[in-house]
Amino acid sequence: SQGNAWFDLDNVATATVQSGQSATIESFGNGWVRCTLTGTFTGVSYDPLVDIGFTDTNGTIKPSAAVYGYLYAAQIEAGAYATSYIPTLGAAVTRGNDFASKSSINALIGGTSGTIFFEIKTNKTLTGESYKQFFYYTDAPASQAYFYLNGSNYLVTNASLGNFTGSLQFQADTTYKVALAYASNDFKLYVNGVERGSSTSGTPINAVNLLSLGSYAGSTEFNEFTFAQYLHFKTRLTNAQLAELTTL
Repeated sequence: SQGNAWFDLDNVATATVQSGQSATIESFGNGWVRCTLTGTFTGVSYDPLVDIGFTDTNGTIKPSAAVYGYLYAAQIEAGAYATSYIPTLGAAVTRGNDFASKSSINALIGGTSGTIFFEIKTNKTLTGESYKQFFYYTDAPASQAYFYLNGSNYLVTNASLGNFTGSLQFQADTTYKVALAYASNDFKLYVNGVERGSSTSGTPINAVNLLSLGSYAGSTEFNEFTFAQYLHFKTRLTNAQLAELTTL
């Protein structure tokens, strides 16, 4: 099957997409946009074709020699989603992991109260692994705060973050906004605008030496989702703010 999508470059919007496929368009400033098309395509070879045209007053898309644009860094990947740009420079390469680090962050995330927020999308398949990590926060092996999806895909927190299991079972191929507010004997979990768990017992740790999003050390401590957003507030947001922040 072929893949087809039309993008509205003026308004940075997806105009039309062939049934069974998905497309995105994202502005990178200065007139540049990134367009992606994802789907299941049959056949043994692919011949990418890009047309730049205009729509007439009836909304009909028509190619035109009078319209032009620039195309840069096109790539085709075998995967369920588009990755970051891979500079092949004319030869095949193996893509490395995206990685970022920041030292001296205690002024940003230190303290014994705050709010952790994530927007994620789960993989098309979720396994029964017991520690699908969201967040890991520590200054020593005996002083840790973390939460994760368990083998049944419920969100679980450790003692430093309330020691409770959320009421919502996460599903595959689904977007979630998750906010966990913490303070001494005051923990609240909201997912997609609804309270999903709480605890009135526990003392958060003031750990600043290591912060891990997603995977951590060990072959079974990894995630099965992609991150769209991560925010860390130094204050415990109100329940109303948690609901507003996580509403899809």
